[in-house]
Amino acid sequence: LKEFEKGLSEHHLALGPDGMTVLSRAITEHNIVAISHLYSNISLSRLGGILDETPAQVEILASNMIAEERLKARIDQLSQYMLFDEFDSDAKSVSGWARNAHPGHLMFDRIRRRAFACCAQGTPLYFDAHSLVVRRAWWSPADTASLMAGYMATVIGSPIAQASVVDGMQMMAGLKRVQVRELRQMLEAITGFDQRNKYIVKDEAGRELFYAVEESNACERNCYPPDCAPWDLHIYVLGPKGLQGDLIHWLTVHRPCTCTCFCANRPVAYVTETSTDQLLGTLHDPYACCDLTFKIKDAAGNDVITGVGGCCQWGMCCPLPCGPCQHIGLQLSDSMNNSEVGKVDKYWMWGDCCPICFKEQDNYWITFGEVENPRWKALLLALGIFMDFRYFTQRNQA
Repeated sequence: LKEFEKGLSEHHLALGPDGMTVLSRAITEHNIVAISHLYSNISLSRLGGILDETPAQVEILASNMIAEERLKARIDQLSQYMLFDEFDSDAKSVSGWARNAHPGHLMFDRIRRRAFACCAQGTPLYFDAHSLVVRRAWWSPADTASLMAGYMATVIGSPIAQASVVDGMQMMAGLKRVQVRELRQMLEAITGFDQRNKYIVKDEAGRELFYAVEESNACERNCYPPDCAPWDLHIYVLGPKGLQGDLIHWLTVHRPCTCTCFCANRPVAYVTETSTDQLLGTLHDPYACCDLTFKIKDAAGNDVITGVGGCCQWGMCCPLPCGPCQHIGLQLSDSMNNSEVGKVDKYWMWGDCCPICFKEQDNYWITFGEVENPRWKALLLALGIFMDFRYFTQRNQA
């Protein structure tokens, strides 16, 4: 690259108003386009880290490219994510092999095809095995094949990468129903001082699959108005040893602080796959007078699933751990045709009435029903916990 720069004129190397040279700007813009073929969405901070630029600089460059129609994408400034349009026509018709193939193999195949296409045309590019970004160099197809083999060994072959990206989704793909239970916090039960929420997710056979823990400070939990308080939720995949073994970070649910007042600034939570930093979708609690209503949207902001519970439920009016007062139901429907696709059932436990004497509390059953996509199942799992945060934790009942 330095040898190439020696042949450039001075005006090519002069810094522009954005602090970049013509060459560096062209390379960065090229890399943004390359990334748009590998990601469906990516946070600006993650994109800036890959490109060695600040998120603000990346946002300015991408905005100019979008305005000039050189990049098919849009920027969500609220969530600080860039959402790319789908370029590949073959992505719209997924074959049976593609549905069952290892996601890492699919990504490798896309990278391999593009890398070989570049080399066949003599394009001075190669793919970095660690960041998956186009760099500057002259590479032959043989060099590219060697690079891709290294990528398969170092990234796709990594046990951590496989477990965090693949296993969480694979586990969800085979589940029809899961149970979410909050773990009792004895200090909270005795003092009434709200602690971090912790949950265990089990399958129908009672096997522990996931562990979820809240990340927030004492001030946010006990001093903020419940409708405004920020929190993060980290969901981990459990190994054979359960909580005593290794925890693999799978999902992050981020609920930013909002100035919520009735219908203004309603709470939103962003669900991200931790290993790829890709936004799966968002959880919304729209304003509904005397009703239990939620919405799930995809990464592009389109409504996917709507949950409606209704206020005329015994469990809402008179919560008791027995009889008809024990149950609260949330019906899940497809936002496109309003057909029922699943449900969330909450059962009041004796621990909800007396946590000092009983450890069982906040018992949820999430039935996926017609939902088969593991990503939507992951969002429904997050919705069950989001529902608990919004209406059934101690901070909301105080």
